[in-house]
Amino acid sequence: MEKIIKKKIPWNKGLTKETDERIRAKAERAKNNPLIIRNALKALEKAVESNIGRKHSKEWRKKQSNGLKGKKKTKEHIRKIVENRRRNGTYINSEETKKKKSEARKGNKNPNWIDGRSYEPYTKEWTKELRDEIVKRDGYICQLCNKTEDEQNKTDSLKRGLTVHHIDYDKRNCEKKNLITLCRRCNSIVNFKREDWMKFFQKKIQDNDIV
Repeated sequence: MEKIIKKKIPWNKGLTKETDERIRAKAERAKNNPLIIRNALKALEKAVESNIGRKHSKEWRKKQSNGLKGKKKTKEHIRKIVENRRRNGTYINSEETKKKKSEARKGNKNPNWIDGRSYEPYTKEWTKELRDEIVKRDGYICQLCNKTEDEQNKTDSLKRGLTVHHIDYDKRNCEKKNLITLCRRCNSIVNFKREDWMKFFQKKIQDNDIV
């Protein structure tokens, strides 16, 4: 009997509300039936309680991982997940979660950590006048994505404008040919693959004959 049940294919397998009228009608009836909703909530609560403190075996986790490899969520699927989280209030991290995430990426735990050089102080040459001069030289435009200063301020509640980036990542080197204007987003992007970005901007400075 068990073998027969396993071989039997459910009539609704692969069907969704969008593709089958019967599934859609059944979902509508369930949505408006308080008894079904109450039972569903009880079942969900029971399932959550049964999983508290439960640890899966390495074999089970490996099977789950292998089963998900190569699978990509569609844009529609991602949109539904985001909308559902926003609706349930789970999309926004709690203060405790924010704190844990922050602690997990502090100091040498951060993927951008390089000998703590980000804590090195700037030199006396690094002045507001110098930064304003570089931004003006570059036409008040991000030299990577071409975002203007006005466009930057629209997405920044503090209206901090564009930033000036040290091409060789050395705060002590404030020569004008080592400085370039970037928006806040691009300034974060160039913290990865630094060697590649260094060569890219040095070539850009050279090609534009900037001194």
